[in-house]
Amino acid sequence: MESRTFGTQGCAAASRHANAPDDVPASSTRRERERERLRKVSACRQQERRENPSPAAAQRYREYLLWTETRPVQFGDEPPNDTYEIFMKERRRAKEKARLQGVARKRQAERQLQRQTVVSDAALASPAAQPAAKRPRGRPADPNTEQRRRDRRELQREKSLAQQHRRDARDAARAGQQVRSTLQFMELNLTRAKAAGFNPWGALPDDSTHVQAYAFWRSKALGAQVDANRMRRMPEADALAATAFARTLTARAAKAGWAAAAERATTADAIGEARAASAAAAAHARYADAVAVAAAGAQSVASKQRRRRESGSLSALLQPSQPWVSAAFAAVSAPLPECGLDADGAAPPALLPPPPPPGQPALTDAVVPRVWSTEGQCEGMTRQSGGTERCRVHRNSPYAVAAPLRRGERYCGHHHPDKFTGVQCAGQRKHGKGRCRVWSGCCYADAAPLRRGSPYCHHHRVRCVGLTQSGARCTVTSSSENVHAQPLRDGELHCAHHQPAAPSSLAPSAPCPRAAVSDRAIVLGSSEDFEGPDGPLPPSIAIVESEARLEQGNCLTQLLRRFPALHYTSIKYSDPTLPHLWVLPLEGQTAQTGRLADFMVSLGLTVREQDLDYESSDDDAASDVDSARCDEPLDPDVEAELPDYF
Repeated sequence: MESRTFGTQGCAAASRHANAPDDVPASSTRRERERERLRKVSACRQQERRENPSPAAAQRYREYLLWTETRPVQFGDEPPNDTYEIFMKERRRAKEKARLQGVARKRQAERQLQRQTVVSDAALASPAAQPAAKRPRGRPADPNTEQRRRDRRELQREKSLAQQHRRDARDAARAGQQVRSTLQFMELNLTRAKAAGFNPWGALPDDSTHVQAYAFWRSKALGAQVDANRMRRMPEADALAATAFARTLTARAAKAGWAAAAERATTADAIGEARAASAAAAAHARYADAVAVAAAGAQSVASKQRRRRESGSLSALLQPSQPWVSAAFAAVSAPLPECGLDADGAAPPALLPPPPPPGQPALTDAVVPRVWSTEGQCEGMTRQSGGTERCRVHRNSPYAVAAPLRRGERYCGHHHPDKFTGVQCAGQRKHGKGRCRVWSGCCYADAAPLRRGSPYCHHHRVRCVGLTQSGARCTVTSSSENVHAQPLRDGELHCAHHQPAAPSSLAPSAPCPRAAVSDRAIVLGSSEDFEGPDGPLPPSIAIVESEARLEQGNCLTQLLRRFPALHYTSIKYSDPTLPHLWVLPLEGQTAQTGRLADFMVSLGLTVREQDLDYESSDDDAASDVDSARCDEPLDPDVEAELPDYF
């Protein structure tokens, strides 16, 4: 039996060796068969594991499904972030972190146990001894550490304050230099005006030099005064600087006035008194200049303190110890005051006002503060106050909106009744807020194109779409005042320089859709024979235009707001494409609303009025004439020549 089995296997092996190629060794074929067998075994085991997973594999798969639900949503071409490989990598990282934390806790427990063992051994070695105190961990604390930290912070704060003080002193010096430059520029203007013989401040050309200087500085002092209401609203430092600057101008006028009085004095006593007063006025002017420069420096520092939200008093900024105060008095060789330059100390010493030169007003008028007067103030109410506060624009205001008040009218340009009259801009505001609110009757510069005939204001101007020879876009707009911008104002897309070529007569082209919509006139047909669905209508005006075009530019809303009687109804009209039209009874046109045609023209629409009854009467008369001619008998000779069908 065994020999038979061995013989059978040997025959099979012999047959395989006989069928195998000569150049392939037997060991290679055996390895391939073994590799194939192992591959099949591995595939079979994998299939068994998939069909019957272990509890650990099932738990891991459930964790993977829960993990995929927590992943963020991906967009576009982002690489996938929910693969099983990424899950296993994060899982291994979390397990490793937990393992290291466990190792650290284990080592910490071992060290704690070792320390307790050492303490217990020491207690057993000397039972009479007291238990040793717990040894502090780390290096010993220095009791002076906190003090050194406080000293270091204090030193840093002092350095920061010193740097800030130096910056404030530099800014104050710059502000004082600006005041000096302003005064020097005024003196230069006075010198130039004297040389040119131009005296717009009230002095005569033949007056003396001191009289001209008196008139000049007095006019400047009057212009530098601040009214009482504005002074109350200003910060304290700003009010002090404005007052000090006005006082130094007044002091210069007093100096020139006493010099003019010394020139007019005839007696020796009068000359001596005038010269002494002139010298005192000169010292007075130097003191006022120093106060003005110091106040300007204090104003600059106070404004910076307000921006830094620092608390500080103005008196501290006007003390003689401040560098900008001492530098201001040293620059004019004036004695430094012992007290601070507060609201009372900023005023120079009292000085007798000079006698006014002939033909000049007194100097005391220059120091009287101006009080706000409601005469010439706009009577409109501000919107921010809810209609409770009056507009502050005055006829003395230098703004352009005050021009109507200077002409004697009651309202400024913001509250003028003509602001929303005339032609309204055809442009649309952003975000669907409706039509532009600029009208040709307002005083703003943006309305100038509307007053020149353009349908758009300057903000909604239309720019030419043509190109220049260099390839850049044309810069001509409908707001341009040139003649070649007229096509843009008429609603076209090109200016006169870039008008497209006229179409050939052999190949006529269709008109531009935009030009057809904007240039086609809207017919306003009036008739007394309109018939509606409920019977005859009263004498009315029908707007023969589609509702879609009337809704462009918010025109329909404006019409309904102006004419409440305007309604949309079905009437009999010759155009079958317009079964419904907007109809306005003639009684709806009152003196308050005006004519419908005029209002539509003010909206920028082209209107053509047409009397439908006049045309129908002509047609009826012509038909009546033809009927009369048909009823007349024919001539016998003509009737004989007619065909039989007649």
